[in-house]
Amino acid sequence: MKDFLWRMLRESKPKRDDERRLQYVKALERLLLAATAGAFFFALARNIPVHAKELNWPADLDYTIDRVLRYLCLTWFLAYFFVSSVNNDQSNAPRDWKDIAFNVLQSISVLAATYALGFVLPDHGFGFGDGLLAFVISDAVVLGICVFALLFFRKNSSRGLNRVRIAGAIVAIVSAVLAASLTRGTAVLLVLGFLQLLLWMVWWAYFRLRLDRGPG
Repeated sequence: MKDFLWRMLRESKPKRDDERRLQYVKALERLLLAATAGAFFFALARNIPVHAKELNWPADLDYTIDRVLRYLCLTWFLAYFFVSSVNNDQSNAPRDWKDIAFNVLQSISVLAATYALGFVLPDHGFGFGDGLLAFVISDAVVLGICVFALLFFRKNSSRGLNRVRIAGAIVAIVSAVLAASLTRGTAVLLVLGFLQLLLWMVWWAYFRLRLDRGPG
């Protein structure tokens, strides 16, 4: 059955070229990255002017904090993809179904989080009137990225990188539980903001590990 194509084409079956296969996988990774990055920059370009017009004094404190949190979530995903894409493109390690599945899942999930945060289409997603549901979804995506990275790549990663993934998962769980169980208010939004800053600290550790020690 495996040779059916070559028999039909009346061609001799070529030897498996792992280097060429790796080039195709890298091309898929670059395509997913370009689509995701394009969505990020489109979201920023479309929303920043709109939200800038909303600035006024005295400010609605809860609404302002909510907006800042949404931008922190969006830029965190952008920063994460920036770091992970550099190592994916430069690594010559063989790729398997786990790498492809992980990249596809995280790209789709992050785009879903971008939509939920209200950055993709006007009046779509979960806005200020929907409470904290947008942050629950955003945290769930961060949790999924950390958990699947541990499941797929834990054995081939350094202990430091796995600790970073665990730390990210813990912060995401705490943030998601709080957002799902509490009613929006200034104090709750400030707590979520603190947890988002912790996620940025996790990203900084991830960035330094990748920068100084490479993808492993």
